[in-house]
Amino acid sequence: MFVECSHRLGMIGGEISYKQLKPSSSEAYTEPRYGRINMALGYGAWCPEIQDKTQYLQVRTNNNDKPGWTLKWNG
Repeated sequence: MFVECSHRLGMIGGEISYKQLKPSSSEAYTEPRYGRINMALGYGAWCPEIQDKTQYLQVRTNNNDKPGWTLKWNG
Protein backbone atom coordinates (compact mmCIF):
# COMPACT_ATOMS: atom_id res chain seq x y z
CA MET A 1 0.00 0.00 0.00
CA PHE A 2 1.30 3.46 -0.89
CA VAL A 3 0.57 6.26 1.56
CA GLU A 4 1.31 9.84 0.59
CA CYS A 5 2.92 11.94 3.32
CA SER A 6 1.86 15.52 3.87
CA HIS A 7 4.55 16.39 6.41
CA ARG A 8 8.27 15.93 6.92
CA LEU A 9 9.33 12.56 8.24
CA GLY A 10 12.63 13.75 9.72
CA MET A 11 15.21 11.92 7.62
CA ILE A 12 16.79 15.05 6.13
CA GLY A 13 16.67 17.29 9.20
CA GLY A 14 17.93 14.64 11.60
CA GLU A 15 14.77 14.42 13.73
CA ILE A 16 14.98 10.67 13.18
CA SER A 17 18.11 9.44 14.95
CA TYR A 18 20.43 6.74 13.67
CA LYS A 19 19.22 4.49 16.49
CA GLN A 20 15.71 4.54 15.00
CA LEU A 21 16.89 3.04 11.68
CA LYS A 22 16.88 -0.76 11.56
CA PRO A 23 18.00 -2.50 8.35
CA SER A 24 17.51 -6.14 7.44
CA SER A 25 21.22 -6.03 6.50
CA SER A 26 23.74 -3.53 5.14
CA GLU A 27 27.08 -3.46 3.39
CA ALA A 28 30.10 -1.64 4.82
CA TYR A 29 29.89 2.13 4.29
CA THR A 30 26.25 1.86 3.21
CA GLU A 31 24.67 1.62 6.65
CA PRO A 32 21.25 3.29 7.06
CA ARG A 33 22.83 6.38 8.62
CA TYR A 34 24.46 7.11 5.26
CA GLY A 35 21.13 7.08 3.45
CA ARG A 36 20.07 10.63 4.25
CA ILE A 37 19.57 13.08 1.40
CA ASN A 38 22.17 15.86 1.09
CA MET A 39 24.63 14.11 3.42
CA ALA A 40 28.13 13.40 2.17
CA LEU A 41 28.83 10.41 4.40
CA GLY A 42 29.92 6.91 3.43
CA TYR A 43 28.72 6.14 -0.09
CA GLY A 44 25.62 8.32 0.38
CA ALA A 45 23.07 5.50 0.45
CA TRP A 46 21.81 2.52 2.38
CA CYS A 47 22.42 -0.71 0.50
CA PRO A 48 21.51 -4.16 1.85
CA GLU A 49 24.21 -6.82 2.02
CA ILE A 50 21.89 -9.30 0.29
CA GLN A 51 20.17 -7.68 -2.66
CA ASP A 52 16.85 -9.44 -2.91
CA LYS A 53 13.24 -8.39 -2.34
CA THR A 54 13.17 -9.52 1.30
CA GLN A 55 15.41 -6.64 2.42
CA TYR A 56 14.02 -3.59 4.22
CA LEU A 57 14.89 -0.46 6.15
CA GLN A 58 12.62 0.07 9.14
CA VAL A 59 12.19 3.47 10.77
CA ARG A 60 10.92 3.33 14.33
CA THR A 61 9.33 6.34 16.00
CA ASN A 62 9.83 7.35 19.62
CA ASN A 63 6.13 8.19 19.88
CA ASN A 64 3.62 5.41 20.47
CA ASP A 65 0.92 7.53 18.81
CA LYS A 66 2.80 7.60 15.50
CA PRO A 67 3.48 4.32 13.72
CA GLY A 68 6.87 3.62 12.23
CA TRP A 69 7.34 2.79 8.57
CA THR A 70 9.26 0.29 6.48
CA LEU A 71 10.96 0.77 3.12
CA LYS A 72 11.28 -2.40 1.03
CA TRP A 73 14.29 -2.95 -1.22
CA ASN A 74 13.25 -3.38 -4.84
CA GLY A 75 16.75 -3.80 -6.29
